[in-house]
Amino acid sequence: MLFLRVMKNLILVVALSANAWAADGTVVRVDGPSVYLDLGASAASVGRRFEVLKAGPELKHPVTGESLGPVWERQGVGALSSVEEKYSVGSLTEGRAEVGWKARV
Repeated sequence: MLFLRVMKNLILVVALSANAWAADGTVVRVDGPSVYLDLGASAASVGRRFEVLKAGPELKHPVTGESLGPVWERQGVGALSSVEEKYSVGSLTEGRAEVGWKARV
């Protein structure tokens, strides 16, 4: 029983750690299937997958009324083909992107 509890906690820590490595940026240019992101060499690498997200409706806490931020709706996915010091370029494999949308690697 203790072993299962420890393993469950370990899996949770690994899952949270994986999310901690994801970097968020912004789509700064779209040129056909090419998407330019403001994520440079410190946050991205060639071949890394990325997703493009559009802000959806605002999510509010039902008790406090506090805004929890927008619901992020996935609009596209792709892979990075070029990484420069301050930006990266990728190609969409599905979906679409628009300037100003959120990008996540």
